[in-house]
Amino acid sequence: MRNSALVKVACFVLLMVPLAVFPWVANYYELPKIVLFRSAVLIALMFFGLELIRSGKLKIPDALRTGVVRKILVGLLIVFVVLMATSIAPKLSFWGSYFRGQGIYMWLHYLLFFLLLTLGVQARKDWEKLEKWAFIGLFGAVVFGIIQYFFGNLMEISLGRAVSTFGQPDYFAYYIILLIFPLISSFARERKFWKILLLILSLMALLLTESRGAFVGISVGVLSYMVLAGVILKRKKLLISAMIVAATAGSLFFSHSGLLLTRSTETRLLTWKSSIEMIQKKPLFGYGPETFPIVFQGFADPQILGLEKLSSIPDKAHNILIELLSEGGVLFLAYFLLAFG
Repeated sequence: MRNSALVKVACFVLLMVPLAVFPWVANYYELPKIVLFRSAVLIALMFFGLELIRSGKLKIPDALRTGVVRKILVGLLIVFVVLMATSIAPKLSFWGSYFRGQGIYMWLHYLLFFLLLTLGVQARKDWEKLEKWAFIGLFGAVVFGIIQYFFGNLMEISLGRAVSTFGQPDYFAYYIILLIFPLISSFARERKFWKILLLILSLMALLLTESRGAFVGISVGVLSYMVLAGVILKRKKLLISAMIVAATAGSLFFSHSGLLLTRSTETRLLTWKSSIEMIQKKPLFGYGPETFPIVFQGFADPQILGLEKLSSIPDKAHNILIELLSEGGVLFLAYFLLAFG
């Protein structure tokens, strides 16, 4: 079932949500993106429903017919119900915090957006349109980030790193990584100058974020691709190149003291240590989504206060496995590893 209005809303989401900033509120990076995304998803749902009523037809794609996908979706809903029931702050876990907004309500919007795209966008030309608008959004974000880094302290950011419209260099870096591999794939299909230019700008902006997690992530991604391609295609040159890439990336990472021996590194090590102690008190179901900031205060190592401002004490574990365990316990971690591992 093709829905042109839904496609337009999805294009709007991919273009505008990453760029959304509203400097007239306290949380002017995350909050505008959250509000805009939720609103757009509900509008898309309305268009989808109207089209379904008009046509009376619903074509379910093969991807949603498979038992594995159905089990993942149903399993996610079951996990949400259990986490809500066992959370130490059910309302916070459902609605999310003001500064993060990543409660179960937001996750349901992610799930709904996925289903709307899968059910309502099935034509190849529509997916290509979505891809194009996502790349336009990426272009706007990386150009703004580069200008911000070299030509002025825009948006009151003084971290000395590129943050663009995300307010945090790691978020900006993860957004780039999310789209950089589709961009490479698109360039392989259709070699156009603007794509290679966008790829160069994206890599430049990624370096300017100085994000260690992003650096490791993209290195592992490229390495994995080269190894798999080398094994599947039986090309020794690719395997040799992969080893060279791994050695070069590892050397650069470990030789750059600024990437390892930093205040934030010490803070994260202390955070992980305290988080593990916190998890041991409630290992099965965790404390509930979005509860990390209020629980961590009781376990935080006092040394963190010597490294960070009182207002900068971590509100996230900065480690996906520890975060899953702290907020969802063994249940959530097991689901995550089975579904996506």
